[in-house]
Amino acid sequence: MGKGNKASFWHSSWVNGAAPKNLAPSLFRKSRRKNFTVQQALNNNFWINQVCPLHMGAEFREYASLWEQISLLDRNPNVDDKIIWRWMSDDNYTTKSAYRSSLLGRQEDNPLPQFGRQRQNQNVNSLHGFCCTGRY
Repeated sequence: MGKGNKASFWHSSWVNGAAPKNLAPSLFRKSRRKNFTVQQALNNNFWINQVCPLHMGAEFREYASLWEQISLLDRNPNVDDKIIWRWMSDDNYTTKSAYRSSLLGRQEDNPLPQFGRQRQNQNVNSLHGFCCTGRY
């Protein structure tokens, strides 16, 4: 973890590989703001102000656990965050990698429906005739 200027406090997996919203779901639900960076959250313990006051036992337990895990993290405030795309072995995000990750778990024997080529051509020809020649 670098400065924390890119990673989302609640949504990014920056606390020992987990997102705080999954580590402390009660606090996440209670948080008045849910979209701020790690850097903003840790500045003067802003994240704590977003979840206090605590009322239930689960909130106290989650708060203590999350606070402890955050306090033990090693951050380097002189380095920008590096966002890692977990779905590819090289950790880099591309449009191709996003498309491939969307297909994970899809069964090959259940292909997506195919649209008829003839029907597509007919629609394109109709549109061309209407727009370009004034005939339809």
